[in-house]
Amino acid sequence: MIDDEFKKILLIGQGNDKVYKVKNITKNDNKCYALKEIPFLNENDEKEILDEVNILMKLQSDEYEAENIIKFYGYTISPNNNYNLIFELLNMTLANYIHNKTNIKDSIMLIKSYLYQILSAVEYCHNKGIIHFDIKPQNILINKIGELKLIDFGLSYEKSLDSVPNYIVNTLNYRPPEVFLYQQSYNESVDI
Repeated sequence: MIDDEFKKILLIGQGNDKVYKVKNITKNDNKCYALKEIPFLNENDEKEILDEVNILMKLQSDEYEAENIIKFYGYTISPNNNYNLIFELLNMTLANYIHNKTNIKDSIMLIKSYLYQILSAVEYCHNKGIIHFDIKPQNILINKIGELKLIDFGLSYEKSLDSVPNYIVNTLNYRPPEVFLYQQSYNESVDI
């Protein structure tokens, strides 16, 4: 159970879900994790949460190749029926980094490195049959040494299942043209 294993230290993000910095109190290391707390409201929520968990587990099946995908450690269900997803903890979003870094345009090598890492993450997802559907700077985390990780697979779906999102709620500014054109099916191009 989450309350027995993890101690919440700090609320570090809030949107539809809350994200906390947590520490595993059953281990004697000082390692911290990110805990994404997803409220369970109805049966549809549970299906969407479990779809996200299944996608995360599929993406974790080959750790070496998934170096630019957030590390997922598992999930628990709290006594109040919230789903708690446990991830590696990174410093900030790419959006925050860009906002705080006034001279990022001065480093062409840094930009190339970030672009390469983002494209590597997208390629890895597509090779696994996963379409992310919500790639934006807020869904890319960065650590202290400049490694980028793609996060938030809540809108993602598996292409092999011929499933398409039955709702389009991704951020308007990053919405793919296919959505505006009301296409009935989507492919990997929505992530580019």
